[in-house]
Amino acid sequence: MTLSLVAQYGWDLCQYDIKAAYLCADPTHRQYVRYPHGFREYLIRKHGHTTFEPDNFLLCAHKNCYGAPDAGRVWYDRFSSFLLDIDFRASPIDRCVFVRSTLVDGHRLTCIMLLYVDDILLTGDAPLVSIVKTALHNTFTLSEGGQDYLGMEIDIGDGFVHVTQRTYARKIVERFGFATSNHVATPLPTKFSAATTDVPAGATGAATTIDFAEANGAIGYLTRTMPSLLYAFGTFSSVTRPSTAVPSAPTAAHRAALARCLRFIRSFGHVGLTFTRAATYTFTAYCDASHGREVHHTAAGFCKSRSGGAIIAAGAVIAAFSTIQQATALSTFESELYALVATVRILLALRRMFAFIMGITMAASAVYCDNQSVITQLRRRDLSGRSRHIRVHLGFLIDAIESNEITIHHVPTQQNPANGLTAAEDRDRFARTFQELHGAPMTNIDDLD
Repeated sequence: MTLSLVAQYGWDLCQYDIKAAYLCADPTHRQYVRYPHGFREYLIRKHGHTTFEPDNFLLCAHKNCYGAPDAGRVWYDRFSSFLLDIDFRASPIDRCVFVRSTLVDGHRLTCIMLLYVDDILLTGDAPLVSIVKTALHNTFTLSEGGQDYLGMEIDIGDGFVHVTQRTYARKIVERFGFATSNHVATPLPTKFSAATTDVPAGATGAATTIDFAEANGAIGYLTRTMPSLLYAFGTFSSVTRPSTAVPSAPTAAHRAALARCLRFIRSFGHVGLTFTRAATYTFTAYCDASHGREVHHTAAGFCKSRSGGAIIAAGAVIAAFSTIQQATALSTFESELYALVATVRILLALRRMFAFIMGITMAASAVYCDNQSVITQLRRRDLSGRSRHIRVHLGFLIDAIESNEITIHHVPTQQNPANGLTAAEDRDRFARTFQELHGAPMTNIDDLD
């Protein structure tokens, strides 16, 4: 969400790495380190003597040790206390998001800081950001990180922010031997699922030597900037090893699909997400479900459904998911309801995050669902005994509607981008989904499979 705000408000972006962060915090308890084997002899050979001879060759640590069980907490306490001292507040939604705001001549200035261990992403209004940067430099030893943050390459232009993992995508296809493979327009064959056993023509033997789980893990890390890969990643995750449902997993069909996904990454791994400035900053959510089409690892039949949801702001996805539902839905209505609830939960968290960062309440967010029965049930406000099995889910959504946080609308299935998070689409339909999720079109796909 932060990058979409950068595009919306035209902020600059700074990335820092705190050098030797684990040395910045005092230990919470006394720790000793023993001389490594041969270290004393090394000192004698190099200097002719040892600098000191502690009892039993033990060294007392005066700073927190890297890798200590409480190192993460100690470092967070140290850094968060520094931020609190300079008037930052930690978000109640995400404790690694900090915001500082102040009023200057009637205008609200905002500074946002994201912390990931010792990596900092800093953005906001320039006067306030400058003050924070000075305080950081006076307290910690920093190194400038450029426009790369945790493997995401961020390009900021006039009214847009383009974020990709193009370098990581290129390394993936090179590592698994697909650097010169043919291009494809979709990550999976049309209607592919975990239960598919037919190997596409010409794909026999593809990816047979690849570690399936390793390749899928690499794809999963790429979904941060390629949400269109979420369904493929989720499907592969369910067949990385044999199970009751698929005892021969991963099969030749799964490996062929994995090969196709890697070819797709080679083709479009550079696209990423493009956030653009809009007249009004709003959240728009889409949800979908596939009823009873998921192979469950503890059963030989089809007993689970998949939920998919996407929240879009500033023209591209800021949050998306594709996951097997925990409860077994007995109807399409139930599966769509569960997907809608999962999407709205994320949406409400993002709305609260926005209110915390910007200090304003956003207008009601539109949520689109392609199941008319769910929308009709919500309009009826029926929480009678007949709906006892779904009463909590309906009540949750009704509360969100009545509090003016969301509005529910119908969207035709063919126009629902969340469909690509629950099913393998054909080329033309996937191209529309891709553009909705990524904020950028797929190019030159007419000659691709």
